[in-house]
Amino acid sequence: MNEITLGQLAPTKTEIDQITETIRLELEDGRINPEFVAVKIAAIENFAKALRVKSEEYIIDFLSKCPKGTYDYLGAKISLKDSQTYDYGAYSDKWAELEDKIQGLKAEQKAIEESAKKFERGQIPLKSYKQTYSLTLNK
Repeated sequence: MNEITLGQLAPTKTEIDQITETIRLELEDGRINPEFVAVKIAAIENFAKALRVKSEEYIIDFLSKCPKGTYDYLGAKISLKDSQTYDYGAYSDKWAELEDKIQGLKAEQKAIEESAKKFERGQIPLKSYKQTYSLTLNK
């Protein structure tokens, strides 16, 4: 598997798909180990999440100085995005009442699920099944 550095990765979906397919073929041919890929994927995901959080304020600051809050770079469009949440419960008593009912019903569903898991697992029809894996990186 080729080493990819941040500066080498072309930011296009096509390039990402090509690299992904190359690695899949290397897995299929036995040229790389699946455990190697699993650990590297986890490392990349953790790195990306951490870097996004630690760089976000700098990127927002940069974009706030750009016309219309957008900038095209390496074929990608970077844009400021506003996110708003509304407090409908404070706005409408009826909405708050419905939300309370929904939360109560969800709690009842959860209680049924927990009871069924403990005492009647074999009686619950299987909705779907998928096998995957979990991975924990060292600190």
